[in-house]
Amino acid sequence: MNGTPRSRLGWLFLVPILTTPVQAQLPNLNIAVDSICLTWPVTVEECIVVCSKSPTGPWTPVPVPIQEADGQYQAVVRCSDQQKYFRLAKGTCFVDDFEDGNIDDWTVTFVDPASEGDFIVEATCGRLRIHGGRSGDYDPAVMLSRKDLLFGDFALAIDILGWHDEPDAGALVGLGGRLEAEPVFPKFAFQFGLVAFRMVDNSSHSAVVLGNRYRYPMDLVGEIQELPTVLDPGKDYRLVFSAVGREMSVQLHDLKTGTLVKAYSHSDAPLPPGHVAFSVGDYGLYTDFLFDNFIAVGLWPE
Repeated sequence: MNGTPRSRLGWLFLVPILTTPVQAQLPNLNIAVDSICLTWPVTVEECIVVCSKSPTGPWTPVPVPIQEADGQYQAVVRCSDQQKYFRLAKGTCFVDDFEDGNIDDWTVTFVDPASEGDFIVEATCGRLRIHGGRSGDYDPAVMLSRKDLLFGDFALAIDILGWHDEPDAGALVGLGGRLEAEPVFPKFAFQFGLVAFRMVDNSSHSAVVLGNRYRYPMDLVGEIQELPTVLDPGKDYRLVFSAVGREMSVQLHDLKTGTLVKAYSHSDAPLPPGHVAFSVGDYGLYTDFLFDNFIAVGLWPE
């Protein structure tokens, strides 16, 4: 579904009442702006929106859809302490809402070939579903990549709309960029931000993870920040991951309220420009995830 958030408009109605005037202390009216609509003329050259907390940068791509309306491009962006300033940069914005039921343009790779028959990857009812279980002595993981999206600095987002919670098991959902064009499995390099819905070694916690390499099955070269509790299987989440130069950042949001659940940043040696991807790993007997609105925005390699 191609849904672009819209700014909320509040109306204040003043209704006259015919009665004796009463002196009352009225509260102050606070006006808060949590999002704005950016517009610019349609141009031949493709552009994306980048943001910064300072007018001098550094500038991070903003993973929001860009739509054309009334002869102009427009994008609705959230305002925050980290997103105070906005400008355009040369780059690509890609959105897949899975409404067409087609994932032919995605490259589906099983990190362990033995798990290929265990995971089912399908676009159904306007969602991407990845489900299956483990039939052998391995930890299955599947990666979906876009070889047509080659970025240097980038930002990625995906909505996690449903997931199966299995007691005492772990499941991972990750976003990755700067992926090698032809990764050699099971060892390959890319930068990633992921959420562990249940820590493999501690079933009472979830975590967000940032890393600079991935080696199967769980040799994560990076940083782990635990969440206080296991994430709620009854809630929907949005996972956001960006990498600008050496700086990486991962954010997990409550999709319904927009509340930030966890944000974490980490600095590491950057990798060369590469492709984007997302992945699902299962460390129990069965997993079932629904996804929507994969967004990838990135700067073209120089």
